[in-house]
Amino acid sequence: MGFNAADTFSAFDESVYTAIITSGVLTLDFNRGRYAKVSMTENITGVNMLNPPTTGVWADMTIELKQDTTGGRTITGGYETASGAGLDISLTANSKSLVVFLTTDAGITYLGMSAGKAYS
Repeated sequence: MGFNAADTFSAFDESVYTAIITSGVLTLDFNRGRYAKVSMTENITGVNMLNPPTTGVWADMTIELKQDTTGGRTITGGYETASGAGLDISLTANSKSLVVFLTTDAGITYLGMSAGKAYS
């Protein structure tokens, strides 16, 4: 039996879901998908990720952050970034930014990186 890319990679389709911020905490759930859309109606001061895979399994979560009509909302806490520099997101009202979180230790540590900003 030969390699069939369509069969092999079809398992990687993921649902897009809407995540929410409650009292500054953004809750994400690997069981709901690995792409979450978030309306930034307040600053994000912490990130809570539910159902990460087991230790030794690499997992990523992409988050589309959309500033509300006020803009200026920030995201801090709950993850590590390169040199501790934080995530670089757009603060402009109604703009979108992408961030990615990675884990390999069942969610004990999340590495965060900016994946683009000021999408419109």
